[in-house]
Amino acid sequence: MRTQYIGSPDLHWVLFNEEVQGFLPTHEDSLNFTASILFAVKQVFDEFFGYKVVNSRSPLSVLHCNDGPVTYRHHHLIFLSTHGCYPAQIVYQFAHELFHFMLKDDVWQEYQWLNEVLAELCSLLTLSRIAEKPSRYAKGILANYHLAEYAVSTRQNEQPLADMPVSKFIETNLLELQKNSCNRIRNRTIANSLYDFFQTNPTLWRVMLHLPEFSASNTLLENLQNLKGIEPDESLCIDGLIHILCF
Repeated sequence: MRTQYIGSPDLHWVLFNEEVQGFLPTHEDSLNFTASILFAVKQVFDEFFGYKVVNSRSPLSVLHCNDGPVTYRHHHLIFLSTHGCYPAQIVYQFAHELFHFMLKDDVWQEYQWLNEVLAELCSLLTLSRIAEKPSRYAKGILANYHLAEYAVSTRQNEQPLADMPVSKFIETNLLELQKNSCNRIRNRTIANSLYDFFQTNPTLWRVMLHLPEFSASNTLLENLQNLKGIEPDESLCIDGLIHILCF
């Protein structure tokens, strides 16, 4: 079995692909096609976080594995675990893991759930953004791969809130959120509640890069209020976020 590799167009990462069991194994040019998918995600991240911010992060290696997607930020590694020929799955997983990689430091265990919620939200919004204007990203290669449908079906797989505000949902489930921060269905419920707000206020992504600065001893409200001192120009957006998550 032969392993192939390719650098991204701006050399921000190296993609490694094993011919038989790697990314998109049935695609005739899986290496270059997968590289273009990753680049489309990076273009969205350039819009969310800013080109200079994204490119200030260390170059990383992206590899395929069968044990589930995971990021090893300190080792500059992202593993994705996709199966079959589903480009939307690569977009979803890479956006999730790339958000984790964007953070400059570890997040306290008490706020790992929020880290996972934001990564989930980032995946959903990345899928939707590429689906809405596919010609803007990686020369439109993803136009016919049902990204919008994938995003919608993924969003529907949540824990229904009924009439409960998401702030009450967080308060009620906080211990479980902290204990099991990787519960995708529970996290997606919160991510869905933030979806429209982040879609109309994408500058919040840069603000949330301060997540590692959240204090484990502070409440969520206290940590979010502290963000206004760090990013005063985003105070109105942060107030909106506080309203959703805390009231």
